[in-house]
Amino acid sequence: MWTRLRALWYLSIEKEKPLPPDVKEYVFRRANQMASKQKNISPEEKLKLSELQYMAAVTAKPGEISEELRSTLIAESFNRLGEVPCEKCEKCGRPVFTHQAVKIAEKHYCPGCAGQPS
Repeated sequence: MWTRLRALWYLSIEKEKPLPPDVKEYVFRRANQMASKQKNISPEEKLKLSELQYMAAVTAKPGEISEELRSTLIAESFNRLGEVPCEKCEKCGRPVFTHQAVKIAEKHYCPGCAGQPS
């Protein structure tokens, strides 16, 4: 309970002061929980969130966050990155994973558009 109030204090009132390690870890955990609950995230937002999680994990100084949280952030970052489609359908522009795309003449098509005549 006190960590939550301290986090609110540092994030809203004492913005110029650096976060203490326990408050920083609480904020990272809370943000990670909130991000994990989001279902309708665009591929661009997933990519950005994945980058932010990874950067938070690797740029934290030793002792700022626990090793368990660091490994959780990195694992979730890579899992979220795996949900981001890599290609766009040439016909409809819909994002499509490379392994699901049908490649015709060096262009990628979603399964729906690949079966349709041009």
